[in-house]
Amino acid sequence: MKVKAHHPRPTLLLLANPRPQRLHRRDGEEHLASFGKASRVSETAGCVEEHARQRRTAAIADAVLVRFHLDTSATAVEAWSEARLQFEPRGWQVEYRQSLREAIADLDPRAAHGLLAEYLTPDDVFVDVENVLLYNVGTAVFAPVVAVGITCRQGRAPDDRHHVRYRVVESPLAPGGGALIGQVAADLGTGVPKTAGRWWAALRESAVTPQPFRQSAGSDAAFTVDVVLTSPTPARVRLPGLLKPLLDGLISCFHAHDSTNAALLPKRLAAHGLPEHAWDLLVDSATSGLGTRPLVRPYRDGIAWNPADDRCDAFRVVLQAGSPWSIAAELREHVPEAAAPTPW
Repeated sequence: MKVKAHHPRPTLLLLANPRPQRLHRRDGEEHLASFGKASRVSETAGCVEEHARQRRTAAIADAVLVRFHLDTSATAVEAWSEARLQFEPRGWQVEYRQSLREAIADLDPRAAHGLLAEYLTPDDVFVDVENVLLYNVGTAVFAPVVAVGITCRQGRAPDDRHHVRYRVVESPLAPGGGALIGQVAADLGTGVPKTAGRWWAALRESAVTPQPFRQSAGSDAAFTVDVVLTSPTPARVRLPGLLKPLLDGLISCFHAHDSTNAALLPKRLAAHGLPEHAWDLLVDSATSGLGTRPLVRPYRDGIAWNPADDRCDAFRVVLQAGSPWSIAAELREHVPEAAAPTPW
């Protein structure tokens, strides 16, 4: 088990501690490794000066604050940080992201072929769990350990820190869930869509909801997503990069658009290769189990999709072999006891 922690420079000890320090623990022993050259002590200095220098070094070590901390092994990476990792990190978060990337890259894909990724948050800020766990880290490092799929889920932190955990598993864990919100099943032809809009167009007309219809997950309610993706060549699928457009397009199938930008959006939809009746499907509330919202908006020369994916507390995507390309998925109301990760 390897341990890494980050110590930023203390404000009042700038001269004595010119660069950050990081705390390592290897084989049960802890030591401080400096990333800058400490002020050299003359070889002729007396014991008094050397003793004073050692006391200053000890004081610095006691004073520094730990910004993040990692525990790693061949099968798991556990980390906490004082703030949520951002998509464009600054300051100490740059090193935190790099440390996560290196640790995840060291996970052994021979140990298992799926991944369980978890995030525990100390606050009530809505976030896209796939962004925090995958995209803000960088999707490329996850490819070797998601051969059969991935589960991502979030829960409440036991303290004021932001915790993440990545663990290789034999098969992705079910995301849990209660009452059915809706489901889709569709053939995808010769390949998967590349954008949220194309995913929505491929899935929307296969979307069904329980009858009699009700908006089972209200405007603030959380939900879970469970997906089985079938591919003739699963070994060639780069699953981490597919997740964001897939989830956005799938979740959008269970919203209705609120009719804003009605004069502009139909033309934009057509210009992006969506079907002629795309606007009619957008404003149709027949499958809007997640509610009505400004689902699509103009963005530069195109469009941007805005489903409530920040309310998705857990999702699983399983990859299996078969022909042709196809997808089956369902959304369910979130049941915290069934899907929430436990503190570690």
